[in-house]
Amino acid sequence: MRYSVRMRTILTVVVAVVASVAVAGCHHEPTRAPEASTSSAAMATGSPADVTFLEDMVSHHQQALELAALVPTQSSDPELVAFAAQSATQQRTELQGCQAQLLQWELPLNHAGQDPADIPGMVDKATLDRLRSLRGAAFDTLWLQTMIAHHRGAIAMAQNEIEHGESPEAISIAQSLVPFQQSEISQMNRLLGAS
Repeated sequence: MRYSVRMRTILTVVVAVVASVAVAGCHHEPTRAPEASTSSAAMATGSPADVTFLEDMVSHHQQALELAALVPTQSSDPELVAFAAQSATQQRTELQGCQAQLLQWELPLNHAGQDPADIPGMVDKATLDRLRSLRGAAFDTLWLQTMIAHHRGAIAMAQNEIEHGESPEAISIAQSLVPFQQSEISQMNRLLGAS
């Protein structure tokens, strides 16, 4: 009997020690992963120049879509209406690419970037109001002139990103944007010459 009481006491002590060690192990501070270097952390989210480029391009493409939406009701030129629809499709694709990259970097899509007046090619309110008030050939001419300048602004921003950006993804977006914008400028110049 004495042996069994002694054995129970030892087992109780062993179980208590094991339990307290196990419980103590559950309350330790989590181990942290080593801190990433500043340059690799910046590349994971893009440099400030990369982020600004994408945010500004979001605003730029949104305005291009707004401008394209005016054409079906204010132009009487079927060729311009078709071009605006084609351009809107391309602008939407480019917009989605910029937004997807910002989301990948876990950045908000509603961030306005810089003041629209400081974004190359952005159309001011007075010109937008004038476009909304025009119809027919007068609308077509101003719309084409405005969109050519708008596209040139996009090319300037893309070229700046290609030269000064750090993110391969943002640079790739910029590189893919340039030929489409240049092609559309050529088409708009042709339409402008025909109007």
